[in-house]
Amino acid sequence: MPAGMSATSVTAPDGWLCVTSDQIVTCSRAKAMTAGITETIQVATTVTATLASTTTIVNNVTATTKGVEVTNANNSGSATVQGSSVT
Repeated sequence: MPAGMSATSVTAPDGWLCVTSDQIVTCSRAKAMTAGITETIQVATTVTATLASTTTIVNNVTATTKGVEVTNANNSGSATVQGSSVT
């Protein structure tokens, strides 16, 4: 997560283990996922009051595997939020 943000909770499907350290959230699972399966991990965050309300926040995510990966194009993503007010 970018500076000025911190994770307040992480919700993941059964079989996932998620831990937070500073601004990094790491989730892993012991069993491999079957091709074509989609699972959602939700990370709730807070923004510090010192962050300017006009700040653009970009969160990036990357998925990796210890196994064979045939489609690397779908292993990353990002979300952008434009602040409007901070109280």
